[in-house]
Parts: sequence; structure tokens; C-alpha cells
Amino acid sequence: MLRLNSSLQGSVTLLLWWAGTLLFILPQEALGQCVTPDRTRTPGDWPSSAERWEQLRQEATCWRLAAGVLASSSIAQLRDSPDAWDQNGWGYSARAASYLGGSVVYLGTEHAVSALLQTRIRRYQPIKDGGFFHRAGHALRAGVTVRARGGGRIPDVPQASGVLVASLARSQLERGRPRPGQAGIVVATTLGFEAVRHVLIEFLR
Repeated sequence: MLRLNSSLQGSVTLLLWWAGTLLFILPQEALGQCVTPDRTRTPGDWPSSAERWEQLRQEATCWRLAAGVLASSSIAQLRDSPDAWDQNGWGYSARAASYLGGSVVYLGTEHAVSALLQTRIRRYQPIKDGGFFHRAGHALRAGVTVRARGGGRIPDVPQASGVLVASLARSQLERGRPRPGQAGIVVATTLGFEAVRHVLIEFLR
């Protein structure tokens, strides 16, 4: 059973969090590309069902998903969350299974809602031109909105739905009951993280 003092636990947790964040900021070419880059589209040129299924398959089998699951499970293990699972091999396996299941639910829900609302498959491409505030504003908007079929942008309902459903499912599994309030916090935090991540991608890639 692994027990760390609170200071070391906090340091290791922060290190794992930053390592996981780095995986989603660095260029795909530097770490192995998982998803085929989308081509430039006009309002009338929209992802087909086959393209949507292919992206879902690529994202579900990407090594980054496995790395995210392992990092999240390790952080939960160090925090002993939920404490009913203990800090042993069985507890780590249960946490890993919970995060893997949550990731699958998230991807399935996000892609289903995206297809239903006819929004674009979500990918961020840096614009690399214009001033700092123009580029930062573009990146921040892209973190909380998604391109609609008509060409405009709408709130990123697909991603928010995926995060919400996955969070409720994991709460039911880990705590025995869904926690809507906590799920709402997770949705807001995730969208905020996505906005910041897009800004970092815009200026670091």
C-alpha cells in the first residue's frame, strides 16, 4: 500500500497533471499522430458519417487516451479517491477501469451529439497570423465553441454533453450515486482548460 506525505503527494500529483497536459499541447508529429488532420472545409462541405466514425475510431484507439487514463488513475490513487477502493493493486485497477469507461462514454456522447447537431468535428488549428489579442481571442473562443454547419460558431454542446454524461456515470460507479453539482463543476473546468489549452497550442506549436 502506497502512502505519501501530503507535500510529496501534492508534488507528484502536480507533476502528473503537467505531464498529461503536455501530451495534449505538443504537436502530434512530435509524439505520434493519432487523428488524421481535417481538411479545410466550406459550409457546404461537411464531415460524412464515415468520416465521423473514422475519427471516433482513431480517438478511441489513440495512445494518448491510454496515457490520460493512466495519469488520471495515478493521481486518483495518490489521492485515495474514492477511499473505498483503497491504495492497492485492486484499487488502482478499479480506478483505471473507471477512467477508461468514462473516456469511452465521453467520446461516444460527444460524437453522437455532434452528429445530431451537425457541428464540425472538433479540432483546433492555430491561425499563426495577426496580433497577440486576435490570436488569443480566437483560441479562447475555439475552446468553448464549435463550428456549426452554417459556418457560424455555437457553444460547444457536444463536448459539454460528453463531459457531463461521463462525469455522472463515473460518480454512479465510484460513489453509488450521480452528483450533478460536481458534474457541472467538471464541465466548467474542462471547457476552461480547453480554452487555455488552445491558447497554449496557438503560441507554442
